[in-house]
Amino acid sequence: MPKPVPSHVLDKDEYVLNQLETIAGYKPADARYTAANLRSAATDLTAAGRKVDQLVTDLAAARDAFATQSHTFHDLIEEAKTQVKAQFGSDSDQVHAIGLVKKSERKKPVGRNKAAAK
Repeated sequence: MPKPVPSHVLDKDEYVLNQLETIAGYKPADARYTAANLRSAATDLTAAGRKVDQLVTDLAAARDAFATQSHTFHDLIEEAKTQVKAQFGSDSDQVHAIGLVKKSERKKPVGRNKAAAK
């Protein structure tokens, strides 16, 4: 897919079109290059640009909605885990079934030796 023409070049092209429209008697041999056809192409370009702008805006809104929904879903799952712990206990098989570590399977904290601390 080709890259779009840079905006500074398109600005110059618009200037040329505006000047062509002021030239009396401009009648190119090839009808594709008449001022009317060029203006039509410029209008189509503007419409395409507006469509891109709208799609970019829509995409940003969709990303925001996705991010919000992902946080909502994650928060609900975290609260559901808490509900499982509350209902079945933190050392139950149900806690293990949802991917958490049973309280009895946790590693015991390793304390510092009092003699080594001195």
